[in-house]
Formats: sequence, structure tokens, C-alpha cells
Amino acid sequence: MEPNSNQVDINALRDQFKGAMYSELVESHMQKEGANMEVALFGYLELFSEEELAVNSDLIDEVNRRCRYKGFLQTDCMEAFDSICDRFEEMLKERGGRASSQSKFHAFQAVTLNLAISARDDKKGFYEKAGIKDVAIQKKLLTVLRWIAVLPSAIIAAGLASFIMRMSIGSGLNYGMGEGFKHEHPVIYNQILDITSCYVLAFAFVAVAAWIAPNYRRYVAIIFAGIILLFSGFLMFPMILSQNYLMISQIIALNIGSICVVQLVLTGKIFPENK
Repeated sequence: MEPNSNQVDINALRDQFKGAMYSELVESHMQKEGANMEVALFGYLELFSEEELAVNSDLIDEVNRRCRYKGFLQTDCMEAFDSICDRFEEMLKERGGRASSQSKFHAFQAVTLNLAISARDDKKGFYEKAGIKDVAIQKKLLTVLRWIAVLPSAIIAAGLASFIMRMSIGSGLNYGMGEGFKHEHPVIYNQILDITSCYVLAFAFVAVAAWIAPNYRRYVAIIFAGIILLFSGFLMFPMILSQNYLMISQIIALNIGSICVVQLVLTGKIFPENK
């Protein structure tokens, strides 16, 4: 969250915070700000007067001590907001100062960002005591699991997509052309099923691989399309020698399906790269 020098509506903020745990707000700062948390913190600190800055420094130390125990961070966010703002106002009053709505909000933001920085840096026992999930470790684990799932998911999806397409096209042909069509024109009937199912198989194989991949989706799409091209190359040569044109058309359908996905991914129409 960027520092805001405009007038702050404390009551509106309290209502927004109600219902969530304070630890969830700290975690949300970790996810949104990332490495820029220090910049955001310094931005708030620059808005303080000298006196307010000194009070806020003491308040940060005090809240850090309170956060050694799980209870404070597990309180309702609105209660934590009130507690920090009221304590800032009280400490500033002891020094002869007066806290405005702005300065109380800035104090709350500075304290919360400082806690998020502490959590990110993983000070000993912080996550356990604060009840905050280790976001970085979870993301890394999820990324590894997604990479592991890329190939098997693509294979399963390709098989299912091909099967569903064959059933759908077969039912459509029987309904549109009549039950006798597949018996009167078995070659045409089977070739329609084979070509469409090959196209869908390749499309699903590459598309699901790119979708499951946590990043480098363009490269994943190209690599999986390359797998189909390589597989097709081994099949194509003997099919040409034997003049098996039906099989050749299916191989071409496979590559058209995979190339379509690559084109869609490269142009950003599907599965845009994660920022």
C-alpha cells in the first residue's frame, strides 16, 4: 500500500478491517509488497514529524514485544487497528503532542509493514508464534508440485479430450447423418473421428502442459509441441513409404492442434506469462 497524505477516515478503515485476523493483514503485505516493503515503510516514516517518528519507533518496539505471543496477531484486525492507533495517540499525548487521523493511520501502517518485514526475514520462531504461514516456502512447494504434474496432467488430459471428442463427434454424425452412415461409409466415418480426435488430443496435450506450468509457459508450449513433432516425424516417414494417406492426415492434424496452442500462447491470448 502506498503512503497517502490525504485525510483518512478512521471509521471507514475500521469497518474494512473487521472480521479478519491481524496476521492475515500482515501476510497480505508480504504477498503484495514483496521486496518493496522497506520502501513502503520508509514512505510512511517520512510523513511523520520528528516527535511522531520517535513515538512510532517506540510503538514498533512495543508491538514487536507483544507479537512474541500468538494472541495479539490472532486478534480481530479491527481490534488490532484500534489498539495500535489508540496506543500511538496515548504515547504521543504523553509527550505533549496530538495525533491526527492521518498520523494514527500512518503509525498503524508502519507497525504492520515492520511486522511483515520481520516475517519475510523469518526471524526465529516468528511464523510459529505469529500464526502466519510461510508464504515463500508454500509457493516454492506449490511450484515444484506443478512442475512435477505438467507431463502426467498433459497426458491424462490428452487422452480424456480425445475420448470425449470421439464420443461427441460419433454421436453427432449418427444423429445428423443417421445410424446407417457409419456402416455405409465406414472409411469416411472413422477418418472424421480420427482426424478430429488427433487434433483435440494434441491441442489438449500442449494446452494443459502450458496451463499447469507455473512459469515459462511459452517455452513449455514450444517444448510439448516439439514432442508431438518429434513423435510425428518417426511416424511420418514409414507412412509416406507405405502411402498410408489416412494416417498421414491424422499426423498432420496432430501438428495443427499443437501449433494452434503455441500460436495462442505466444500471442498471449491464453495463459499469459506470470508477472
